[in-house]
Amino acid sequence: MKKVLDQAHMTPAWCSYAGSMYSVLQSSGLWKEEFWKLYGLSGMAFQFIVHEDCCPSSVTVYDWVNGHYHAMDRLGVFTTCEELFYSKYLHTFSMMQKHCVQSIKQSIDKGRVVIVWAPTPCLEFGLIKGYDEENQLLITEAVNDPHPDPLPYDNLGLSEVPILYCQFVLDSSPIDINKAVYQSLRFGLNEWNKENHIQPQYACGKKAYDYLIQSMENQRLNAFGLSYILAVYQESKQTLHQFLEWVGLSNPSFSGLEEAAMLYQQIADYFKQLTTLWPFQPSLKQEASPQKEIRAKIKELAQKAKERETRAMKVIEKAIQNG
Repeated sequence: MKKVLDQAHMTPAWCSYAGSMYSVLQSSGLWKEEFWKLYGLSGMAFQFIVHEDCCPSSVTVYDWVNGHYHAMDRLGVFTTCEELFYSKYLHTFSMMQKHCVQSIKQSIDKGRVVIVWAPTPCLEFGLIKGYDEENQLLITEAVNDPHPDPLPYDNLGLSEVPILYCQFVLDSSPIDINKAVYQSLRFGLNEWNKENHIQPQYACGKKAYDYLIQSMENQRLNAFGLSYILAVYQESKQTLHQFLEWVGLSNPSFSGLEEAAMLYQQIADYFKQLTTLWPFQPSLKQEASPQKEIRAKIKELAQKAKERETRAMKVIEKAIQNG
């Protein structure tokens, strides 16, 4: 038996999880509005995580199970997930694979695509949109490849970063939009003020800016990672401008957010300049780090962005207190 949900397609997005969310919910009929609104309302656009050396893993190092559950919950979508880090010492990993494959097939049979970690060699979130039982294959789609090779059942969860992660959409509920906006803004404020990240070499929120700025003095700076995270966060900062502008114009319960939206437009502009200074190129993995002059300019622009975002977060905090 073979079944493929042809209506589902990976949404191009620097944040592959947000793109996967949008693809799954849109193809299931659970989201009919713009991508930026989903990215903002879910809270995912507020995530800002930087490794001390600007490792490209920065954007995906957080608690997937709880983070993704709450992101979906803010949209009124009930999900469950399976997550397991592969180890050669596990006795039952193949059983977990079979359990997940069975759950994937059931989801596909109900017309719902599954979010999965690294369905292709690209270390990003992607989709499982079908299966071929006869040949024991999963039909996938990735952020950089709409027609990748099928994934054998036995290879599920065995990427270069071997995490078996699948998220399944189970049900949905109408949401109180004021509550959803409040939760998103509160999540963003908490992330901004967080003192410690789940991993010691990473920081989030305002401390992530410090790591970004300090990394310009670091000889271990990951040049590819720098270009990647700048591109990801340029997208999220622009999204927050759009999201906050929409909330400010459409929801009088959160007064003053027009100022925060204006500040995020400036922040997004700074990140746009940063991506121009050090643009994303896969070949950067083999190339030299930014020269001294570029590093100095990156520090200057990042500091300006941090100052604007500090002001924006104060506006958001006040809006939450008054909302």
